[in-house]
Amino acid sequence: ALSLLLFVGQMIALCSLLGSAAYLPSTPSGLSPGVWQVRSGRRAAAVRGALVDATAVGGAGGRLEQGVAEAFAMALVEAWKGDDAGLGRMLLPEMRVETPIWSCASARDYLDDLAGACRFFTNAGRTPPALAVLSTGVVRPGVAKVQWSLGVEWPSAWRSRVNLLAESELLLSSFQCGCAALRIQHREANRAVVGFFEMLLVLRQAGARGNLSPAAFNGITTLLVANGAQLAQELLLAIAGLVPPARVRFLSPVLKGLVLVDYADSRSWLEAAVQALPPGGHMDGATLLQAIYSAEALARDDRGAGDRVFGQAAEAFSNACRRRRLL
Repeated sequence: ALSLLLFVGQMIALCSLLGSAAYLPSTPSGLSPGVWQVRSGRRAAAVRGALVDATAVGGAGGRLEQGVAEAFAMALVEAWKGDDAGLGRMLLPEMRVETPIWSCASARDYLDDLAGACRFFTNAGRTPPALAVLSTGVVRPGVAKVQWSLGVEWPSAWRSRVNLLAESELLLSSFQCGCAALRIQHREANRAVVGFFEMLLVLRQAGARGNLSPAAFNGITTLLVANGAQLAQELLLAIAGLVPPARVRFLSPVLKGLVLVDYADSRSWLEAAVQALPPGGHMDGATLLQAIYSAEALARDDRGAGDRVFGQAAEAFSNACRRRRLL
């Protein structure tokens, strides 16, 4: 924890020189770690980080990024109180943090350092650290934002209290970014995202027929099962009205591929997605599920009868939601 303490200590020292507060915008990146810019006055430090894992987060009102921002904010507050379980569930195990002063090779190292810093600032009768969330929001699809302030009492003869103002941007994982990007309005960009999921699901179906190695098949299945609930929610929102009606026909193959991953799991994902819709869409959502889990829709038929059932059901659900102005 000494490395994190040195980093916080340096920032507090800079704050003491520059005034009562510092502004620290930070941007965690993803699979190829990006750079968090941590600025205090004219000085800067670079922090490299990994993605936030949103699989443990329930989207707020169908907006995954807002749910991630709110959950991350609450988890960070609890972590500075000494309970890092929630934050630990959100950080990918392989995340890395690097600065000119300290570094962490994994989420576990980062959480251990954070816990050490909490203990340090709480010892010897000092006032415990207090993190206050100022705001949460969505920057763009796949990116959430949290603004917060951390107040600590530095161990010195005059027991100075320093507030660090910070802004963190949280980038969801690649799969989760794709889920969020299903609602992109740009036609070609949206088709690229839909094509990614369609190809992923086609590969999974090929693996089920023995056309992929067991390792590849298991890897794709694990990915889809871990993120299926989020994909189901974003897919239903897109069909219900977040994308132009002419694009619904491109989404029905993705819907069918998701159902074929596992009938029981996919039904629970889609039922939860229906319940997350505004109340006016619950009946139409139930009708959609009844159609796509019918024997006709799921029958093996080389003539494409099942595909037509999925397409017609998706179109009917989309039209009903748009007539109600659901979204």
